[in-house]
Amino acid sequence: KLPYAALGGFDAFEQYKPHVVASHLIAYAGPNSISTTLQQLDPDKNTPRRYVSAGILLEGDSETGYFIYQIRALGPFSVKSILQVLNNGLKNLRSLSHESLLNAAQDCKDLADLLAWNYPLREPTAVE
Repeated sequence: KLPYAALGGFDAFEQYKPHVVASHLIAYAGPNSISTTLQQLDPDKNTPRRYVSAGILLEGDSETGYFIYQIRALGPFSVKSILQVLNNGLKNLRSLSHESLLNAAQDCKDLADLLAWNYPLREPTAVE
């Protein structure tokens, strides 16, 4: 449960969509991402599977004051190993440089534009 106030308010959340960048970094990007780490731990590396799902579970509005962000780890792992990977992955995410975050935001924008998702062409997400 994350307060909109921590992100500059509901309007800033709607404009910059920081959850899109966070989901990209957690689930799909880079050698230290949670998804990549779980893939390396999988005893059956030959079976393609999705290891992490990350995103908004419940989006509130300016009235509620918060939204709920969910990270789900999938696969044949013990609870202890999943918690260790999630903890390390979130530490890595917090330690990213401003430039790395901007690059991830640009990647998300490029993917959205390339795939013509439900958003019009726009500036990169999560820009300060």
